[in-house]
Amino acid sequence: GGAGGPTTSIPAKAAAAAAAMNAAATAAAAAIGTAVAQPPTRTIQIVLQIKKMQAKRYATTKTLIDIARDSESCHNEVMFYQHVGPLIASVPGLHVPALLHVDERDYHAFQPTDAPDTPAHPLRQSEYMFVMERVSDATHTQHSPLSRTEAYQSLELLARLHAWGWQDEAKLGLVGNVLHKRATYWELSRRGGDGGQMKQMPEVMAEFICAFEAVDLNGTLQQPGVAQIGERMVRICPWLSEEINSHHASKHQTIVHGDFKAMNVFVPQPGAPTDTPCIPIDFQWTGLGLGMSDVAMHLFHSVEVSALENGGEEALLRYYHMRLCDLLGHRGADFSFEAASRMYDMCLLDYARIVLSMFWKGITPEKFAENCDQHNKAMVYRDFNSAFYFLRRLDRAATRFEAELALAHHQSSTQS
Repeated sequence: GGAGGPTTSIPAKAAAAAAAMNAAATAAAAAIGTAVAQPPTRTIQIVLQIKKMQAKRYATTKTLIDIARDSESCHNEVMFYQHVGPLIASVPGLHVPALLHVDERDYHAFQPTDAPDTPAHPLRQSEYMFVMERVSDATHTQHSPLSRTEAYQSLELLARLHAWGWQDEAKLGLVGNVLHKRATYWELSRRGGDGGQMKQMPEVMAEFICAFEAVDLNGTLQQPGVAQIGERMVRICPWLSEEINSHHASKHQTIVHGDFKAMNVFVPQPGAPTDTPCIPIDFQWTGLGLGMSDVAMHLFHSVEVSALENGGEEALLRYYHMRLCDLLGHRGADFSFEAASRMYDMCLLDYARIVLSMFWKGITPEKFAENCDQHNKAMVYRDFNSAFYFLRRLDRAATRFEAELALAHHQSSTQS
């Protein structure tokens, strides 16, 4: 049974249905005078998707802080399916797999410091099991990287999702009440704030340059702006985080998926009807934020670099902006592409913080090779060209905001 009380499992429901079916068949046969020695049997095949999280599996590999974060995110997904998912699924072009059953042994309200860190700590007893409608292999597929066409399809999904909550006080009020008030798994306060993982970026970047200079055929790592990107990110990331979160009370706030990678979205099979929508899954980090957080992560986590190079990235961004504004109608009249582009660069740098401080820690070309076929991992730590293109984009985006900060500092000095 879950938090809401005892529930009947899917196997029990199926057995009850089969028993009722056999009893009905027997009664019907008796009514017409036909002797039935044994009730007929029918096999019903139901294909389901099951997702489980058991904290005890990570007894030696995760800290209580990590477990607390995981438990909170799983509870967030439960709340999404119960309160928000059904509303989104009613929108044309948006489909959310149905949640058929959830078993929630939920201790997310406990804190790591509430008891000694032993196997008996309440957080280490957390377990979640989701039984969901399975997306059909006949119509949809999952893989990484995504092609240019699949990138456009997944951005169409994001535009529809973000348009659903845009400037809608009732919907955003619901999301803010039941889901994360700050979406994404890399949100700064979840990662130790200014003094947490962020401080590791210069050291991690220095190690990255040493490890990858032999495979850097285009000299990306020798560019001064790239070589110093770790130090530059430390200076601007706290300001970026405040800028992003300052928008939470603004007209640009919406619902954000929070972990929109290729393996969290089903894309149409080749040859599927053109109106076949992409289908999102995994709502552990869904909540309030800027939609561009989803766009920035998605393009660099999941899309092949050839679709981004030579103007491809801007073309994808322009498509998302166009479709969002189309769906918003008058609500998007003042959301210019210039504003969207600035927001995108801001969210790109914010996402890059988790890459440079965590996912690139101890990375080597050999580990890139090991990650090559692991579709759940980002392109920027499994493909050399994706990583180098990523660094060049970070250099450009950081330069943009360094100029803004310098101007703001100059104006402040002049006024004082």
